[in-house]
Amino acid sequence: MTKKDARHLSPSTQAAIRIQVVEYLKKKKKRNGHTQEKAAGIFGLSLPGVKKIWKQYKEKGISGIEEKKRGVKKGKKIVRNQLK
Repeated sequence: MTKKDARHLSPSTQAAIRIQVVEYLKKKKKRNGHTQEKAAGIFGLSLPGVKKIWKQYKEKGISGIEEKKRGVKKGKKIVRNQLK
């Protein structure tokens, strides 16, 4: 079985998967058996990836796993002398 590479999915799809993983793991508290290993298999993610999602959720809540803008923020430019 080959795993899909989630890097090729849209950012909104990646965020939806992260939210589904968190919802699945939150059910773990109610019923035994929902482990991070099972979540990795169900959602096609690596175990370290699931652990990272869960850690971000525990530390920052839902805002930690939501879609974010990437790249350099407006007004911030990298100039040649900063690279040294």
